[in-house]
Amino acid sequence: MQDPLIQEQADVTSVLGEPQLHHQIMSMLKDIHFTDIPIILLFLFLITWAFLIFYYRKNMIVSSVLFTITCFLIGSTQILDDLVQKYWNSLHFTTNFLGSSTYVFMFTFWALPLLIISVIFLSLLIFDILKLNWDSSFVAAIKKLFHTKKDAKNE
Repeated sequence: MQDPLIQEQADVTSVLGEPQLHHQIMSMLKDIHFTDIPIILLFLFLITWAFLIFYYRKNMIVSSVLFTITCFLIGSTQILDDLVQKYWNSLHFTTNFLGSSTYVFMFTFWALPLLIISVIFLSLLIFDILKLNWDSSFVAAIKKLFHTKKDAKNE
């Protein structure tokens, strides 16, 4: 008899290997009403959030706080989905897109855009750090060390 934990892990990997998530997202996108007030507000929030993160990118304290809040928002996807699933009618959704247990709606319209914003932000941050540190004293010391080793080999 197989261990239940191993069976559960095998089921998870088999679901992720199939195009089931892609199919669920595409069928949800066909049925969704993009004129619903919550959908419009969600898009406005995401656009505003992306603007804030990239506008304050040069200010390290503000960008760190915004990035931390973004990570918290990504982590709260399941909790937010459960909350919206309970009150979808009072939030002026025309259809309940939150009925499945896969959290496809919140993944597509909440977590995925925030993840993309975070990855772009981190990539730009790495490029800025590399650009700023290239002429720093630490990098200059490493360059000098390599040049002295190279000169020692040539002699």
